[in-house]
Amino acid sequence: MTNFDVLQCCDLCKKEFKLMSNLKRHLLTHERDPKLKYPFQCNLCQRKFTRKAHLAGHLLTHERNPKLRYPFVCELCKKRFTSKHSLKLHISTHVHDPNARHQFQCDLCKKGFLHKSSLKVHIVTDHELDPKLKISYKCDCCRRGFTWRSSLVRHLLNHQSDPNLKHQFQCDACQIVVTRKDNLKQHILDQHE
Repeated sequence: MTNFDVLQCCDLCKKEFKLMSNLKRHLLTHERDPKLKYPFQCNLCQRKFTRKAHLAGHLLTHERNPKLRYPFVCELCKKRFTSKHSLKLHISTHVHDPNARHQFQCDLCKKGFLHKSSLKVHIVTDHELDPKLKISYKCDCCRRGFTWRSSLVRHLLNHQSDPNLKHQFQCDACQIVVTRKDNLKQHILDQHE
């Protein structure tokens, strides 16, 4: 029997882990003391993190140089990314084998998807017949419906009168402000690369 055969168990919730390091990381989810739960802090904006790697990724958001801010480059299309994980997900979009590209398939229509989350969105938006299940989040201002809470939260910025709240992301190079992080990333790559 190897060390990997012995499961480590959380005494609080009974969740099991193959590695002690994963159990230790999991135990932070039960921690109530914020100083222990979030031991890593950004010295520029004071945001706190549970993992050193998350802090390192966050520090890139303060970087002014786009080549340093987005260090991972797709060799096929030259698009840049902040993390190796994002690059890896992107590279799979270049695969020409449809079976390899679309590893998650809808049982109802056989349409394939690259990500499990995309399949979930597809099922709810394309196949859900009950409109109450299809639109679970409504905007109190205009009554527009959304399937996902994150979409409603993003939409609510449109109703925000305070420009400081409406435009949350600012370019360090030219001070332009935008409402979405992905729009800021695209702006930096287009204008300051």
